[in-house]
Amino acid sequence: MAPTAYRVFGEMRGIGPNITEPPANTLFRQIQRRHASSHLITIADAGAISGHWENLRSAAAVIVATENYPLPGFRFPTECQRAVIEGLLAAGLDPVVIGLRDPYELLDLPAVRTYISALGYAPVCSQAAVEVLFGERPAKGCLPVEIS
Repeated sequence: MAPTAYRVFGEMRGIGPNITEPPANTLFRQIQRRHASSHLITIADAGAISGHWENLRSAAAVIVATENYPLPGFRFPTECQRAVIEGLLAAGLDPVVIGLRDPYELLDLPAVRTYISALGYAPVCSQAAVEVLFGERPAKGCLPVEIS
């Protein structure tokens, strides 16, 4: 997700505070608190995977945060996220995908074996997803929508 996209959130009017920091940043901080040697790698397109191959190959786990905000009149770029995940899978990696908002993206990612839906972009959603990831909280939630 382009950081400039979050400026739109900061300028919107609505009830409650607007989230202007990418939830992937919050997610990474939560992961790093539990695993200090974690690295944040931003991969904008599948062609850039090879530039990070050594770090990806040697990682204990590859965790991919996806962000999708289907707002009327505003389209976040999500095609690159799917292409990067498919590129990681094609390279023989088995990424854990954490969806930070829209669980419907899972329909386009049938080869993903591990998917955690945070179902929101608020910092508490990222924190809960990491707690599930690290076994600190059971994954007992139920999506309020049907994915089929």
